[in-house]
Amino acid sequence: MNLNSPMYHEAKCIAAFGGRFAFGVSLGRDFAVLIHIMSHLTDLSKHAFFHWSKYPKLLPYQARYLESLEKRYGFRSEIQIWPECKGMKQPDCISEFMERNGCSLCIQGMRMDESLQRRGMLKGFTDGIDYQRKYGYPLRRWTARTIRGYVTANRIPLSIEYSLGYKHDFQDHRGARAYVLRHQISEEDYQAAIAQDPNVEIDYVRAANNPELIYGKDLFQIQ
Repeated sequence: MNLNSPMYHEAKCIAAFGGRFAFGVSLGRDFAVLIHIMSHLTDLSKHAFFHWSKYPKLLPYQARYLESLEKRYGFRSEIQIWPECKGMKQPDCISEFMERNGCSLCIQGMRMDESLQRRGMLKGFTDGIDYQRKYGYPLRRWTARTIRGYVTANRIPLSIEYSLGYKHDFQDHRGARAYVLRHQISEEDYQAAIAQDPNVEIDYVRAANNPELIYGKDLFQIQ
């Protein structure tokens, strides 16, 4: 890992910003790369972390992966229900978390290549920092290809969805993801999901009776 490479420029500038950071923790590949990089630039135990969950209690496989990240990098996450599930806005929830924890920046893993909207939002920030809103984007100029290459080169463990061939982790298990949860992840996780969200069971029955749904774009399968 050559920190003098231009690909780490934003991460180094953000680390030099100073203060306590708020990290938005996801269980996806981008965050796995982000946290690995930032662990080389700052003491993660000094910062605050929050993870938004669609479930009041994380599913067992999600909890195990999050615990492995926390153990590896020495941090602890505060689990919060997604703002939209509570009728709230994300920026308001982030501001409240930052104020409560005395944070100077909120670190997120967004990239410009994800969409034209993301590109338009991120391209104007000097050194990957939104000084007005106090957000930092260490992966702003990374691409899906460089993210995958970094994971492979550094042997970074990912959540189980990636080993099953999907492009993203599953934040919830609605639609055909309910079928994947039960038959490709585990019965234990499926039961934990339907206990908290009965709609997952409804979606499972629908997918089981319509095989076309199982292999549709809803699952973000790699083509």
